Order: sequence, then C-alpha cells, then structure tokens
Amino acid sequence: MLALLARSRHVFLLLVALQVLASRSAPLRPVKCSTPGASVSIVAGGDVLLDRGVRTQIQKHGARALFSGIAPILHSADFAFANLECPLARRAPKIARAPAFKANPNLAPELKKAGFDVLSQANNHALDCGQAGLGESLDALAQARLQVLGAGRTQSQALQPVVTRARGVRIAWLGASQFASPLLASQAARPSVAPLSEGSLCARVRAARRVADVVVVSVHWGIEYQVAPTPEQRHWAQAALAAGADIILGHHSHVLGPIEQVQLNGRRRLVAYSLGNLVFDSPLWNKPTNRSELLSIQVGREGLRSWKMIPLHITNCCPRPDGVTLKRLRHVQPKRVAQ
Repeated sequence: MLALLARSRHVFLLLVALQVLASRSAPLRPVKCSTPGASVSIVAGGDVLLDRGVRTQIQKHGARALFSGIAPILHSADFAFANLECPLARRAPKIARAPAFKANPNLAPELKKAGFDVLSQANNHALDCGQAGLGESLDALAQARLQVLGAGRTQSQALQPVVTRARGVRIAWLGASQFASPLLASQAARPSVAPLSEGSLCARVRAARRVADVVVVSVHWGIEYQVAPTPEQRHWAQAALAAGADIILGHHSHVLGPIEQVQLNGRRRLVAYSLGNLVFDSPLWNKPTNRSELLSIQVGREGLRSWKMIPLHITNCCPRPDGVTLKRLRHVQPKRVAQ
C-alpha cells in the first residue's frame, strides 16, 4: 500500500513538472485588452463678444472676472472651443456699419488664461475692421498660442484645417461662415474668412478625414433669434456628416438650438445647430439669449463616444453654471499658458 502511494506521488510530481516546462517553452499568445483606447475631452461654447457692454464689464471688473464662472470647466477639458465674435485690432478702424465690433488685442492672452485652446473667426463680425483688422486679430491670437479656424492670412489658409493632438487622438477642426462676402475670392492673398458652400465644405471635410481621427466643423449660419434650424442648415449638416464630419458646432442665432445625435456609416455623429451666446451683453429681459450651455464631448480614435450639456446663465455678460458644478470643479488645475 505504501509503495502504491509513493508511486502515485511520483506520477503527480512528474505531471506538474511537465506542465511547468510546457508553459515556459510554449509561444506567448496575444492577450486581448478590454480597456478602451484613450479618450479626449472637448468643451465647446457659443459666441464670445469682447466689445460694447462686455467691454464695459471688463473695464469695471477685469477680463478674469468675466470668465471666472466657466474657467474651471474650460481648464478641465483637453480642448476648449468657442466662436470669437469680434476682431482683436488696435490700428485698423471699424467699418461703417452697425453693429461693428472691435476689441483690444491685449485680451488674447486673457482668453488663453481662461482656458480656451481653439477659436473660430469664421463669422459675420470677423471683418468688422476690414482685412487689416482680421490680420491684427490673427497675429494677436497666434502670439497667445490660440489656434484659429475658419480664418487665415490668405483664403487658402482660412480653408485649411487646424489639427490638434492629445493621447494619440488627432482632431481636425474646420470653420465656415454663411455670411462671408463673395468678394473675398477676388482678394485671396489677403486675410480672409472661409465661406460656406456645400461643395467646398464637403471637399474640406473629406481632406480632413484623411489626416485625423475626428473631424469637428464650426459653422456660422442660420437666422438670428430663431431656435429651429432652417432647411438649408439641415441640408448643409447632412452633407457634412455624409462627407465624414463627426461633430458640427453651430453659431450665430444667439439662442440655443437643438442637438441631434445620428448614426452614420457605423459612427456616432453630433450636430449642435446653435450653442447660443457664451460671453455676451444681451439685455436681462431677453431670457432666451441669456440661457447658455457648454457642450462637453468625449471622443476617441473611433469618433464620438459621449456628450452632455452643462447649463449656464449669463448675468452682466458673465456665464455661470449652477453651484454644484462649480464645487465639483474647484480643484481643477489650470492648463499651462503662454506667459
């Protein structure tokens, strides 16, 4: 009996040894990782005006106070975006039209300190100080290390995408304005705004699709103070999505518009027809223009992952979220900015 037990024990040890040797000599198999790829965050806002009543608030309280309510949210994102609704110019005079806007170029670093990374100047006020004023604005924003889309020192530059990168995810940003003058085409060598046309926009989106994982399009379009998008806006949005756009961010109406998520060619896409005002001097009685939001978006190399709205209210030109949101973000560290 004892001999039988000893023999069984030797057999067991031999089997264990063979398994160990087999595990060491067997080729390693690839292990599937269930962890998703890197996620990149975008926070997008509406129109930012730095003239008129907003200029008065800056003179009273300083630019930092103007953005204090949203700065923690902007700094919490990899990329914070808005539509800059005025040129930053010192020498160039305003053109003879009303309203025409103009702000101090010294405010460009304040926009960066507030947390913005990417701005659109593809809008109906970018040329309020003429092409020379737009040139000044582009210089000031570049010096503050802010990326500008939809406008350039030439029309060719205005049509080019801005490509940003974070954690291996490439995002191409494009801008276009429904209100860009057709005369700009004859002055292509001077500062210009990218015009909105279906053929041009779709070609630009397809080109951006080849160099980026995610394509974001900022469009200045629609009718002021009208919530519902026009049939023309819907047509442009559908064309841009079909061409490969992942996210469309609309501006100009000064009121919040609908946000629609669609599934196309195996990818989730998002259209925000209007993000309303962000920093603006709308009168207090005009409640729709004082309701605002920041659109918080998560993207990966496969495109749109998730999104949510952060409601804001504008008081004395300053956008502010509710107290719970501010408390949650009070420990957010500012991004590094140009000194």
